[in-house]
Amino acid sequence: MLNNFLLTYSVKAQDFSESNKEKASKVRDEIAELNCWDKLDEVETTFRGEINASGSLDSERKKSAIRAVEEQFQPVLKKHHASSHKVKIFCAMMLDNVDIPFYFTIENKL
Repeated sequence: MLNNFLLTYSVKAQDFSESNKEKASKVRDEIAELNCWDKLDEVETTFRGEINASGSLDSERKKSAIRAVEEQFQPVLKKHHASSHKVKIFCAMMLDNVDIPFYFTIENKL
């Protein structure tokens, strides 16, 4: 079952080193180019679209939605060798069949 969603995210370097700031910037730029969902033109780090969030409970639908986002974002982190101690992606998501927005972090655990 496809569900409408709104996802906003922030890509953050985990320290002040120029190397990690550069990695975070590259990850952010590449995620912005993903075409799996609709990118909002005026809100730089927001996607909307439909996602398959299966399950009968809110917790199951959340896990399913998070997996779908991870499938898109993880390869970008891996490509740029952005491990969890260098870069993290903080996400907030609204899903049409889940009562309240939820938050999660995506990181490359290598």
